[in-house]
Order: sequence, then C-alpha cells, then structure tokens
Amino acid sequence: MAVHKNSTPAFNLADVLQWVGYGMIVLAFIKEGKALWPVENLRKSYWINIKYQLKYCVSLMLVGFGLSIIAGTYSYTYLRVTLHELRGVNSAIDNQFLIPYILTFIVVTLFSALMLFVVGMILSHRAAGPIYAFERFLDMRLQGKDAKLKLRTGDEFKELERLADKINESLSKK
Repeated sequence: MAVHKNSTPAFNLADVLQWVGYGMIVLAFIKEGKALWPVENLRKSYWINIKYQLKYCVSLMLVGFGLSIIAGTYSYTYLRVTLHELRGVNSAIDNQFLIPYILTFIVVTLFSALMLFVVGMILSHRAAGPIYAFERFLDMRLQGKDAKLKLRTGDEFKELERLADKINESLSKK
C-alpha cells in the first residue's frame, strides 16, 4: 500500500472536508435557527444573565478540555509504545503516524470544546430564562400590575409557575 505525502492513516483530505461540513452545519443552525424552530419557542436572546451563563459555559468547556487532555495523553502514549513494539524506535514512522494523530486530536478537541460551549449556552439559557421571567413577574406584581408567569417547554424550574400562581392567589384575596 502506497502512502502519499499528504495522506496518512490518521488524517487526510476526506477528513478535512468532513470537518468543514460539520462546521457548515453548525453555522447553518446558528444563522437559520429561526427557520428551523418557531420564533415563539425561542427567547429574544440566549444571553440573559451573561456572567452566570459564561461561567457555566467556560466551566463545561474546561471540564471537557481536561478530559480530552487526559484521553489524548493516554492514547498518544499507547500509540507510541505500540509503534515502538511493532517497528522499533524509528523517528520516520513516529512522524508519519504520531504528528497527524496529534494534529487531528487537537482539531477534534477544539471542536469538542466549541460544541460544549454551545451546549453550555443552551443549557444555561434554559436555567437563566425562567429566573429572569420570574424576576420580571415579581417586579410587575410589586408594582401592582397583574401578571402571569408562563415558562417555555424545555425550561428548568417549572415549579416557579406554581409559585407564581400561589402569589397571584394570595394577592387576589387581599
């Protein structure tokens, strides 16, 4: 089997095009999300409480990155020891297999970290949104205005709706 200079068993042009395709899918979801999901199911902004949400996203991303480093270190060491056992210490073979492996692993790790950041944004939005809506509900009630709290499908803290109903009942009795 002939191995070309620009092609290795670990990473080749097909892999590059595949990852470009993944990136294009993510961009399409970001840009055309409103066409895929009705507007009434989205909040106006995914960044409701930016300090909380960024802390959540970065924490999730760092945990994923740390686990990737552990997995990468183990798999790199295993691959290197296996190559040395099969072919002996040979820097040409090491370079042929290990350098593309490292580069591929870095790309996959960075892409995974980006995906974890996006997942963190979505999950933190589902938590921050109901809290924001409840704060707005309380502000309106404190101003003496009638208000109803209705959370969206997929939101966390559904019990806030029941609490808001109890607050409305209690205030209407007075």
